[in-house]
Amino acid sequence: MKHLDTLATRSAALMMAATAFSASWGVTILIEGISLFRTLAFATLAILIYDALRKRRMAKLESVEISIALLWIWCLLSLLWSLDSALSSAQIFGTSLLAFLVFIATLRLSLSPKYWKSVGLFYVLGCVVASLIVLTSAVSFATGGQGDDRATVGELNANYIAYAIATSIAMALTLHNYQPQRWFVKLATVLYVPLAMSAILLTGSRGAMMAGGASVLLYFLLSIKRQFISSVASIALAFAGIYFLFDYLPDSVRDRMEFFTEAIFQSSDAVDLSGREYVWPLATQLFFENMFSGIGFGAFRAANGDGISVHNAILTMAAETGLPGVILFSFTVLAVFWRTIFKSANPEVRKGGFLLLVTWVPIAMTGVWEASAVAWMAFGWYFGASKHPYEPPEQLDGKRQRRLRIQW
Repeated sequence: MKHLDTLATRSAALMMAATAFSASWGVTILIEGISLFRTLAFATLAILIYDALRKRRMAKLESVEISIALLWIWCLLSLLWSLDSALSSAQIFGTSLLAFLVFIATLRLSLSPKYWKSVGLFYVLGCVVASLIVLTSAVSFATGGQGDDRATVGELNANYIAYAIATSIAMALTLHNYQPQRWFVKLATVLYVPLAMSAILLTGSRGAMMAGGASVLLYFLLSIKRQFISSVASIALAFAGIYFLFDYLPDSVRDRMEFFTEAIFQSSDAVDLSGREYVWPLATQLFFENMFSGIGFGAFRAANGDGISVHNAILTMAAETGLPGVILFSFTVLAVFWRTIFKSANPEVRKGGFLLLVTWVPIAMTGVWEASAVAWMAFGWYFGASKHPYEPPEQLDGKRQRRLRIQW
């Protein structure tokens, strides 16, 4: 019986690692009409549910698991008064349900340091694949091939790919610092940061550029003493790659990236926000007009003549789910960051929590990220790490020395 339980858990961890690996690029790969990512995610969930039923006991629920379950139930109720039931149904039963379940599954498996490392490593490896595809797409366009001027993976939204890669930077740096690593692991991390930042640049995503840049700079500030050489090397290579690629960007992507100089040196009226300056006031107005109920989760596009989303996670939840929804959403997110940053036993996990925070905020405030499976997977991954036991390196060294003495 114990062997079967272990086998089921290991199978779930293996499937979760495969899910994480496909989370960035595999959303667009279809198997019998279902994306590879969704297929792997639901297989993982099925194994975890089977394992729980076999054990005939439910694990103690975390407060964040309860709050996210209540959030989904409230989103489900909003279907009763939604402005567009079709849009709400797709968001409730498709996007958000998968994202919230992935959060719980990742959290549960990440309680084990071994499984936590494998999930994080395979997510980063998947983003390496996504970055290489983005670079290939950009080269194809530059040489006169077919494709959009904003490089991406297949038909996926370029911002989604950029946000996923930006999130992987924080996770890669956290894995790097979690325990002493060998030289080739450090080298891989140093090389991945400029690769990821270059891919983000080619997607033309300004929010992801801010998120990735903030994560790299914060890592440098937090690790300036212990990881000075690798930190400086990563930043230098990242900026060198951006500087080299900038002159080769398509005009539309270059214009998007000039947003940063416009924001610094010009008035706010001259800054191009891609229509966000119109949808944000509309979302605020809808919130005050439907303060308790909201207009229905996922229904904002029905109220917006341009048919685009809010591109701000807090405003989205406020307009679409009202006060109950935005309170539950904010509580869950804040609880993840509070636990990771202030309650983790391992100082490297606390630093990783800061990295995730500075990565998540620019993305969530400018993009469609409130029900992203990637975002909630990262939340579950960091929350699980906050529960890991920790022994200072001095104690570990002492134990190794004692074992050597005994063996001698």
